[in-house]
This record gives sequence, C-alpha cells and structure tokens, in this order.
Amino acid sequence: MFINHNLPSYFTSMGIPVLSLDSYAASRTENVDETRMETNVTFHTRMIAAAIAAASNPNLEIVQIVSFGCGHDAVISDEMAREVKNRSNKELLVLKLDEGESAGALNLRVRSFIETVSAVRKNGRPAAEERKKTKKYFIQKKTGRAK
Repeated sequence: MFINHNLPSYFTSMGIPVLSLDSYAASRTENVDETRMETNVTFHTRMIAAAIAAASNPNLEIVQIVSFGCGHDAVISDEMAREVKNRSNKELLVLKLDEGESAGALNLRVRSFIETVSAVRKNGRPAAEERKKTKKYFIQKKTGRAK
C-alpha cells in the first residue's frame, strides 16, 4: 500500500500533471514573511511558500495531504487556506488520509475538486473584492446588520 494512497494517479489519470513539494522550486524561494504563522521547521515554511506560489500562478492549484488534521497539520492547513484565499480566491483541498484502504471517498473528493476548479476557470473566479461584498451581504441578511 502506498503511504499517499497513490493520490497522484487520481489526478494524472484525468490528464492533470502533479508536482510534489520536493519538485516545486518555488517552495524553497517564496517569501513567507507576511504570513501569520511563525515557521521554525523547514517543511512548514515550504508548505506555506508552496501555497503562496500556487496562489500566484493561475495554472496551479494546491492539495495538502495530512494524516490527522490536528496539531501542526491544523495550523498549517488554516494558514495555507488563508493565504491561498486572500491572494487568489482559490480553495485549498485538504485530504485527510489514514491507513485505511478505502479509495472511494478519496476519488470522490478529487473528482469534485477537479470539477469545481474546471467550472471556476471556465466561468471566471470572483475577485477578492466581490467575495467581500458577498460575505458582507450574507452577514447583513443573517443578522440584519453588516459588520
């Protein structure tokens, strides 16, 4: 059994190339000084840098594989998602994998992510300003007042 459940093959079988963190040079060169998280571990810094680089490139999306989603994983996932959303209005796909061999749910999440990305790229991604207006509208609608 593969530790990553052979996840890259889910993407490559649909014609989507996959770059690992180790093969992506920007994960070593991107400036992470403006993030909220202090990173003392090289791997964490590279994960945040990869998220920033993917957000800056309209041809890239980012998928994070975690084992538990708690502890360091949770903090890194939250910061990666925030950076990606704020910089590009993209979404981070976080896949929590365990030692189980069930591939059905993983396949469904990957396919849904790919379909969502395809639809957004076809129809255009709303700008961050538009997203803020929409968020303000929903706050107003729910509470009766805007924050």
